[in-house]
Amino acid sequence: MGRDLSKQPVLAVMLDGSDALKRSLLEFFPDAVIQRCLVHKERNLRRYLPQKHWLRLSQLFADLRKCEGSEAASEALESLKAFLANNNKAARESLDEPGEELLAFFRLEVASTLNTTFLSTNIIENAIKNLRRHIGRVCRWRDKA
Repeated sequence: MGRDLSKQPVLAVMLDGSDALKRSLLEFFPDAVIQRCLVHKERNLRRYLPQKHWLRLSQLFADLRKCEGSEAASEALESLKAFLANNNKAARESLDEPGEELLAFFRLEVASTLNTTFLSTNIIENAIKNLRRHIGRVCRWRDKA
């Protein structure tokens, strides 16, 4: 399926789906393992589904995020695909769009305790949001030269 990642250092990168960012990253780090943000993918899929299906979608993504290892993640992804296939063809196609990048982190076979942190770009987005909030309060910038 994938290459054996256990014997070499790996650069694992979390992306939100930006093609430009992915191209730039791969230009400098061609061997990087790219994981797509599951939170962003879930939000994107909600656009295709009526609100009555959102809870089930969230449950299926929660099951996926709890998985440990690629085999368990593949099974959880199949459940998600079956659910979407029965409810919305466009949503199902959107789920297929990231390809192997949706389960890249699971192929690293790391402990599932890291999934909360490494399957979402939220940690980065929260840092940026807090920085913007504090910078926005600055009325006067001083040069300490």
